[in-house]
Amino acid sequence: MFLMGIDAGTTSIKVGIYSTTGETIAISSERISIETPKVGWAEEDMLDVWNATKSAIKCALKKSKIRGEEILAIGLSGQGGGAWLVDGKGSPVRKAIIWLDLRASNLVEKLKESQKDKELYEITGWRIFPSSGPILLKWLQENEPTTLEKAKYFLRCKDWIKFCLTGSSSTDPSYMISEINIKTNKYSEEVFEILGIKKEYIGLFPQLIPAWKIAGTVNSIAAKETGLKEGTPVSSGGYDVCSCALGAGVINNKQLFAIIGTAGIYAAVVDHPIFDPNQQVSVNLHVIPDRYVLNCQSMTATPNLDWFINEFCKDLITKAGDKNVYKICDSIVSEVPPGAGGILYHPYLQGEIGPFVKASARATFTGLSLWHKRDHLLRAIYEGVGFSMLDNFQKINELLFLDIKPKREITVVGGGAQSDIWLQILADINNTMIVVPEGKELGCKGAAINAGIAVDLYKNHEEAVKNFVKIQKIYKPNEKNFILYDKMFRIYQEVYKGLWDAWDKLALMQY
Repeated sequence: MFLMGIDAGTTSIKVGIYSTTGETIAISSERISIETPKVGWAEEDMLDVWNATKSAIKCALKKSKIRGEEILAIGLSGQGGGAWLVDGKGSPVRKAIIWLDLRASNLVEKLKESQKDKELYEITGWRIFPSSGPILLKWLQENEPTTLEKAKYFLRCKDWIKFCLTGSSSTDPSYMISEINIKTNKYSEEVFEILGIKKEYIGLFPQLIPAWKIAGTVNSIAAKETGLKEGTPVSSGGYDVCSCALGAGVINNKQLFAIIGTAGIYAAVVDHPIFDPNQQVSVNLHVIPDRYVLNCQSMTATPNLDWFINEFCKDLITKAGDKNVYKICDSIVSEVPPGAGGILYHPYLQGEIGPFVKASARATFTGLSLWHKRDHLLRAIYEGVGFSMLDNFQKINELLFLDIKPKREITVVGGGAQSDIWLQILADINNTMIVVPEGKELGCKGAAINAGIAVDLYKNHEEAVKNFVKIQKIYKPNEKNFILYDKMFRIYQEVYKGLWDAWDKLALMQY
């Protein structure tokens, strides 16, 4: 028998099939498109997401040569935030608003001005940002009231997929981090009262079921459309950050963890909620019992490289042919000395939410001169993501009273973790060992682990992790490079603080 994990990311749906001893049998992936109907808006077609999920499931089954009836249980993981609205007939009410969306930025600023953001943080442990569920609900109440009148369920991405698989609506506490009281793990009416949301809309949110518990079974329609067996158990699933952490074996107190993916996620596991008096670090429930995750998040990590390649490196794409263009970029970057010739890059292509929240923040190259080449800019992008990572981990480490020292470890996963030179740069900038676990789609693996727990295949998460998680490689920091990067990081912070007001003025010209 086998386990299946489905990870609904921002730009793709991934499906993994695993043996009960943790061996990866097959991985499949289907792309999904982000639509930007207005500046700062980000949406996805919900039916396209479900169709991509069906295709990915069928592809994984075909690649693995495993029959649907051999899947013991299915687990889920998904992108956080956003609004995925479903009507009483089970159909989407509108296109999903995803976590990258900035349409409710003005609401966030007003809440900060009135100090209500602090009240919300004290309840939920989560910093408010424009695509938080309650913030979007408030925006819809004010701007699209007819949309809410049609809605029966207010879901998140992986819960929409679970709804399509099972026909039932549910979510888990790790996923509803901006709606629940972190101390009671229940929906907080006070959150909705503070935001002035009508009471009837609170009922749109589904029941809470822990990520490692069964939330339903595959129904007959989904079975026909995917090749899965009707009646296959589906676990509740959780927030992709936490599912990736589980898939990477990050389950112990004070373990540090990073995802270099569409977003930059910088986190630490703790055994009790720790609140940041400056509200720069969020705290939410892990997808395992009695654990929490301290979390800082930057809006974009790998998209900074993707944007640069697409706009300025079309010749490299042509040169790559069937090869990976990222490998060519890695080779170029490895030939540029640390420091990128004195260029700094701030990776704020879509505003920023960590370690500070500022929708108007924008990406910049600083220090350009006539002698610089494209190669220096590429290296600066790799380093800029590293500086953002350090900027965020400094806030987390202050709460944990940790010193960043070479003997400490940060487990790193995501697309950026496929690059040796990028991982070495991260080790040097953060002055700590970077640990990379085996496997690529660890959100799928974490989801599969919780599916196994849900059907009592493993007695606890510790046993499951021993089966599933192995270390692939460790990168040690270069002390000489760290000394240089330490100086550059101080300038990195000076530059963005100096641009603070200018960003606001430029934003008026963009919208």
